[in-house]
Formats: sequence, C-alpha cells, structure tokens
Amino acid sequence: MEEVRAELDRGTDPADPHVQELARRWMGLVQEFTGGDPGISTSVKRMWQEEESIHGIDTAPMRELMAYIQKALEAAK
Repeated sequence: MEEVRAELDRGTDPADPHVQELARRWMGLVQEFTGGDPGISTSVKRMWQEEESIHGIDTAPMRELMAYIQKALEAAK
C-alpha cells in the first residue's frame, strides 16, 4: 500500500509499468485473502467503499488507493 500511495502522490500514470505491476500484486493479495471467492471479494470491496471507518480506521485513504488500482487495471485492458 505504501508503494501504491507513493506512486499516486507522485502523480504516476496508472498505465505506467511499475503501477501495473503494483496493481497485479494488489490483486494477487486480494485473491489470496479471499481464497479466490468473487463473493467475498465483492463484499470486502463494498465494505471499504461504503463504510466511513472500520474498527476506527478511516477508509477514505483506502478508497483513494482502490480507485487508483482500478484505473491501473482498466489501463491494462
């Protein structure tokens, strides 16, 4: 997440090869966490998008990272 944040803060284009690699790693970790279950993945994504805080953690920074990763994934298509 720190590497993604650094690239986002630098204004690196989501289509940049390094950001693309970070997006692949991110999605690999999501797959590992959810066991590849798309229902769990959708639920976790929705939780981070809809909740303002989770166990006292402000979710706004995560939503910003997720949006950046989504742009990188769309650029890879």
